[in-house]
Amino acid sequence: MHLLGELADATWLRLEDLLKDLDEPDKERQAFIDDTRQFFEQRLSIYRDKRKELENSIKKLNEQMYQLFDKLQLPRIKYDNNQMTLIEKRKTINEKIDELTNMVLERDRKLIQLRQIVYIKAKLTENMHINIDEISSTNEAYSILSDLTNKLKKLKGDIRVLLDEIYSLDSDITLNNSTAAKSFLSLNDENESSWLNDNNPLTGHSLYTELLRDYKHLQEKLLTEVVHLRTELSQKEPLPSCDLKEELVNLRLRKRYLSLLSSFPHNLTPNSSLNEIRQTYEQLTASLRAQAREKLERLWDQLDVPNDQRITPKTVDNEDDYLSMNDEIRRLETYVESIRPLLTKIQKREWYKREMIEFEKHAADPARLRGSSTQLLKEERFRKDLSREFPKLTDDLRFMVAEWEESIGKKLIYGGESYLETMNKEKLSVDFELLHLRLLTKCQVLVQGKSDQKISTENNNQLTSSTILSHHLKSVLPASTSPLPPSSINKSSTSRIPIMNSASTNRKLHKQT
Repeated sequence: MHLLGELADATWLRLEDLLKDLDEPDKERQAFIDDTRQFFEQRLSIYRDKRKELENSIKKLNEQMYQLFDKLQLPRIKYDNNQMTLIEKRKTINEKIDELTNMVLERDRKLIQLRQIVYIKAKLTENMHINIDEISSTNEAYSILSDLTNKLKKLKGDIRVLLDEIYSLDSDITLNNSTAAKSFLSLNDENESSWLNDNNPLTGHSLYTELLRDYKHLQEKLLTEVVHLRTELSQKEPLPSCDLKEELVNLRLRKRYLSLLSSFPHNLTPNSSLNEIRQTYEQLTASLRAQAREKLERLWDQLDVPNDQRITPKTVDNEDDYLSMNDEIRRLETYVESIRPLLTKIQKREWYKREMIEFEKHAADPARLRGSSTQLLKEERFRKDLSREFPKLTDDLRFMVAEWEESIGKKLIYGGESYLETMNKEKLSVDFELLHLRLLTKCQVLVQGKSDQKISTENNNQLTSSTILSHHLKSVLPASTSPLPPSSINKSSTSRIPIMNSASTNRKLHKQT
């Protein structure tokens, strides 16, 4: 439109020059000039109006663009009028407005997320004076969030220290909020909201207050016990710097030692030092320690505890700690009694496992058949018993152990690890499965008869020796006993197992078993 206006002005000047050369009456000439001027003035008026309208539009767009720059806290950009037309300028400003609007929308979405995180962390730390609706920028939100994150980190540290203090006073104490405290210490941005929902109306700050109350109550309880033991044992109050926990442990040990020494002659008094009492006790209970050690070994044997886990409790002087051994004995006796029905089955299954291995070693020796015509029958009987009893025993144990663990809430430990995991590992172990499969395969080869005769036709020499041994068995077995097929006798006598050609063969044998 800028060029159009210039063109209109130039054309009007050119017309005036042309009219000067016309030899027309002045009246007609003037009328033509007036009409032409009127036409161009009308067109120029329309142009000026549109130009003014376009300039006003650009001005409004500029204001809108500058507001977006200010909202995003970005420096303003100005466009040089000499470098582009009004149409180009309007197009450029509109594109910039669209870009800035998208940035504002993205910023608002981010701001909403940050406000929500600020709200959760403020609630956890009980900084509820923060009004998230007044947070107007992401920079402000990040600043507040950083402060709250530091407060939450400090709160976690305080709770962790407080928990350690509580359990140091009493390691066996059960706290009402122990689960909430442990989960609070593992909080991150993803699970903070769910923690608040799961532990409502608790917050991190109120959790700390509850734990602090438990700690003070425990201190009062232990102090009461300390005072009682002081009185009972005629002990003077310790120095103010003495640790409550240390004093309580000493008083409990003193009382326990003196109680156990009551059946022994000694010259100790309530004022004797704890070390003196302990040394006297160790001297008088030397024989008892040996008995306790033997009893502990028997319990370990019952549970098949590995050697590296058979740790005898020691005193600071590297002597067997009779008190600790007694505590461990009582714990193991209670445990053994609780799994008594299962322990019998477990020990039976372990016996089967050992026999399976020994049987495989023995069956690999061809000399075992010399001088004994009943060896193959014994092997067959063992395989039959194993194929019937071992899988059933394993299935029963897996169900019983799982049921026991669910009811008790602990894992059943045998052989130094979870017995359920032991059975699962054996089930997945190729070596163990093949050992079991070989025994079951041998059993099936012995009882399947003619259906498996193909297995024994490897060469003429094997067939001949098998036939001879079969005739020998016919002569020694009762008439009612069916002679074993040559293939079965051959396989048992050589202790060689036919190679399974596919996984489906293994599955078929398991299914038949």
